[in-house]
Amino acid sequence: MMTFDQVWPVAAFFLGVLSTLFIETVKARRARAEELRNAAAAREQFFQDRREAFELDHLLKVNEALSALTSAVVEAHNEYIRNYEVSPEARQRVEKANGGVVAVRHLILDDKLREEVRLAHGALLRDGRLAGKTEALESDVVVDALQLARQGIAARIRSLYLRNATEPSVH
Repeated sequence: MMTFDQVWPVAAFFLGVLSTLFIETVKARRARAEELRNAAAAREQFFQDRREAFELDHLLKVNEALSALTSAVVEAHNEYIRNYEVSPEARQRVEKANGGVVAVRHLILDDKLREEVRLAHGALLRDGRLAGKTEALESDVVVDALQLARQGIAARIRSLYLRNATEPSVH
C-alpha cells in the first residue's frame, strides 16, 4: 500500500495542473469578453461617426439648397417688380432650386429641425408664388421661418463639430 508521502507529490502535481488550467481558462474568458466589449465599442463609434458624417453632409446640402431657393425666389420677385412678369428662365431656376430642397430636406435626421426646414421651404414657395405682390418676400413669416431653419441648421452643425472636437477617439 502507498503512503501519504508517496501519493502527495503526484496529487500535488495534478492539483497544480488543474488549478493552472482553471486559472488560464478564466483569464482567456476575461480577455475574450474584453475583446468583445472593445469590438462593440469600436463598431458603435464607427457607426456614430458615419451617422454624424451623413448628417453633417446633408445639413450642409440643405443649407445650400435653401440658399439657392431663396436666391431664385428673390430674383424672380425682383424680375416681376421690374417687368411685371417672371421669365420662364426665372421660373425654371425656382423649380430647379425647389427640387434641390425637396431632394435633401427629408434626409434631416432631427425631427424638429426637419419640420423647421419644411416650414421655411413652404413659406418660400408660398410667397414665391405671390411674386406679383411687392410685399411677398418682405413677409415676416418667410423671414422668420428662414431664420429659424438656418439657426437650427447652424446650431446642429456646431454641435456636431463641437462633439467631435471634445470626444476622445476610441479607434
